[in-house]
Amino acid sequence: MAARTTRSRRTPPVTNTKIAKRGTAKRSSGSRSKRKKGKGISGATAFWLLFIVIILFLFIINMDSIFRGVEVIQREFSANPGEDTQAEEPPTPAPTPAPAATPAPAATPAPVATPAPVATPAPAAVPAPTTTPTPTTTPAPTTTPAPTAAAPASTARPPAEELHDRYIYFIQVDNMGNIQRIRTNRRLPQSSSPLSDSLNALLIGPTTSEMERGMMTMIPVNSRLQSAVLRGDVAHVSFNEEFQYNVFGAEGLREQIRQVVFTVTEFPSIRSVQILIDGNRVEFIGEGVRIGNPLSRDDY
Repeated sequence: MAARTTRSRRTPPVTNTKIAKRGTAKRSSGSRSKRKKGKGISGATAFWLLFIVIILFLFIINMDSIFRGVEVIQREFSANPGEDTQAEEPPTPAPTPAPAATPAPAATPAPVATPAPVATPAPAAVPAPTTTPTPTTTPAPTTTPAPTAAAPASTARPPAEELHDRYIYFIQVDNMGNIQRIRTNRRLPQSSSPLSDSLNALLIGPTTSEMERGMMTMIPVNSRLQSAVLRGDVAHVSFNEEFQYNVFGAEGLREQIRQVVFTVTEFPSIRSVQILIDGNRVEFIGEGVRIGNPLSRDDY
């Protein structure tokens, strides 16, 4: 009996320790699960906090545009009611048909039906349409003759631009290399200085059609006419300094002077030409080409 009691007494401590161990294990597992759950909750809250912060940040950045949008919406809502009220106001004139009751006086003329013959003056009112003199407005078309007055003005212009034949000289080089003078006609408007017109046309050079026919000029491109004065039968013609520099040398200078002399002496009253540089008489230009004296066609 003593042995059984000892066994029975010993066994309970063993079971208690196991139970204690199981309890501690359950507690530890519970605490672990709670910790895991705590960690999961903290991550979710962190996500939502971050999301809220981002929304606040975006709100702060776009605060001005949001407020403007709200103001625009408020203005539209505030404007619409005003329009509705304005739209509602016009119907008030509808009661105006009430004056239609005025035809009641029209019934009064019934007793005046006796003077029906007096109504005959009504036809006299017909003459009122004599206001038809409105057709008198038809004189407005009389303004149309104004364009006809402008037409003769345009017809008067052509006589002012009367053209005359002017002859100028270019050169042409044949297949053998020989230089020939070519006379060409230009239709130039009438002016007070036909000599200057001819020389300016010469300085411009040949036209496209003239170049296609082989015409060319030896006068330097930058040459300019300064003055052209007739003294007796001698024309004093002044050019700028560029006139005396010819890239073709002495032969080119002689040909350009020949072009000037023959163009100027086309006028019947001119026999010779005195060429000046900047208004001054110069004995020689270029490589010994003499221009100190008046030159005529006989010199060439």
